[in-house]
Amino acid sequence: LKMKTILIPVLLLLCSGLTVSTNVKVLSTPRSGDKGLDPCVLQCYGSTGYGTTNWRGDKIWAGVEISYKDCGFKNGTMPHITTQLSGDGFIAFTVGGSATYTHYTDESFSVYVQWTSGSHSTSHTRNVLEYTKLYNWRIDWVATGYTC
Repeated sequence: LKMKTILIPVLLLLCSGLTVSTNVKVLSTPRSGDKGLDPCVLQCYGSTGYGTTNWRGDKIWAGVEISYKDCGFKNGTMPHITTQLSGDGFIAFTVGGSATYTHYTDESFSVYVQWTSGSHSTSHTRNVLEYTKLYNWRIDWVATGYTC
């Protein structure tokens, strides 16, 4: 009887067609003329994955290409993309991983990370690419654009 008491309200909620609504207000955009209608704004989030990011690079830099083509932005419009380098360590000694992007393709963007000049990490024997794997670096990102 307890299971039925809990299950019936849950099923009613799922079948009621309840939708989640998010209020987004666009005050300005990086490029003039990009402002669309507020109801058309879409935010799409993603991550390259903890310990699974396909980094490429060498001792000086590491980079990763990220696709956002499944977000559903209107063709010909470019979303505003912000990234954050995350992981288990040595992120404070880098530049490039946490940034705002305005130059990329219609379907993807690339992020490049390198050591800050004079940082403690530049004296290590491990290269940047080794640190991406050793410390499970990933890129978390959000793209905000228009669907109409």
